[in-house]
Amino acid sequence: RWLIHHYSVGATGEGDAKLLHGKNEKGVSVQFVIGRDGKVFQICDPMISCNHAGGKGKSFWKGVDGLNRHSIGIEYTNYGFGFPERHHGSVVLAHRNDPKHKMPWEVFPEVQIASGVSLTEWLFKNIPTLEESLGHDDISPGRKSDPGPAFPMGRMRAVSK
Repeated sequence: RWLIHHYSVGATGEGDAKLLHGKNEKGVSVQFVIGRDGKVFQICDPMISCNHAGGKGKSFWKGVDGLNRHSIGIEYTNYGFGFPERHHGSVVLAHRNDPKHKMPWEVFPEVQIASGVSLTEWLFKNIPTLEESLGHDDISPGRKSDPGPAFPMGRMRAVSK
């Protein structure tokens, strides 16, 4: 029912794709990864449930508890907040879930966002049960900060309609 956007805290798209494929020490998996260069990695079939959104008691939306079985995940290679020395460009912003605390967030390159827009459009065109695009911070506020304020969520929501 939902497309969930995340950032990976990873260094490369290839590294994120390898880490998020199948079983790993983090216990996390996802359907797609988009590297900073815009390259898209399909990790598994979008109809297969992955462990990216949080199970019961970890994610909620529109009366549904535990969204892994009800969502498709896209991870964008990005460090998120902190680590300004690793950022490929950063902007100082406050997260909407913590508006009093400003910190550096890595900027998402336009080529990466363009790939995200294209993938989002394709998924909504081809999977009629998808209802809307959300951030991990929408479904797990206070627990998750991704994709964060540097991510253009409005663009993803606009192409999801």
